Amino acid sequence: MKIINLLLIAGFVLSVGAGTTTIAQDSPVWKRVSTGDDYVIDVNLASVDFGANRTLVAQIRTVLKKEESVRDNSGAKSKTRLERVEFRITNGDYRVVQLTLLDSAGKPILTRDFDALDWKPVRPGGMMDRVLMIARPALPFGKWKIASYRFADTGEQKEETSEEFERLMGASVVLETHFAQVHEALCRDLNYRSEHFTGSELSSKLGADIRLPELQSDRVDLIYLRCESDGWKPPQSMLVKLPDGRMLMLWNGVFLTLKRA
Repeated sequence: MKIINLLLIAGFVLSVGAGTTTIAQDSPVWKRVSTGDDYVIDVNLASVDFGANRTLVAQIRTVLKKEESVRDNSGAKSKTRLERVEFRITNGDYRVVQLTLLDSAGKPILTRDFDALDWKPVRPGGMMDRVLMIARPALPFGKWKIASYRFADTGEQKEETSEEFERLMGASVVLETHFAQVHEALCRDLNYRSEHFTGSELSSKLGADIRLPELQSDRVDLIYLRCESDGWKPPQSMLVKLPDGRMLMLWNGVFLTLKRA
């Protein structure tokens, strides 16, 4: 039974930033952040992703009670504001990278991208701090337990046992913003990056027939992990989000099934 060549995966991880994916984001899953007299603010949990340069990206929606005029002398009026926000979690700051204004019918009337806005601090108890708190359950951070394992190119658990991976059964996995530990292997400097593919795209990229029977659709949400310190060999791994809250973690050529501890 074939184990995926991790050299292929390493090359893929290093090249994902240069490519694009064809899958659209999931339908928005809005979670309330704040309610005021004249507005409500929500965060789209389906938009929460790890971006480039160790950032976390999320879409925030502000819906006004009354329309307001757009400041471009066009006469158009906006009811809803969508903001794409980047967070540097380890720095404790954020910035808006895109703004879209919608009319009362939900039609976009103005979109602006921002490349050089200053980073602002995330203030404890403030709006952006609440956004991060609400978004955290959509992230892989926290303690997990290894429940099973199987090769990545088969939909079933390996028939014959492996002493190496049998020792991992029941072991803990800890994932945090800047470090991670898989059993006794500790990475002190971890970098995350999100990508989205179809199953066939993923198989093509990795050069193997990847089977993910746990997924209910052809969409594969991946989180790439790269250890910038010397704690992991090989230094890269990847997570596959599952619809029931579990995750698959590619570790030394085998998918480990993770459950929340």
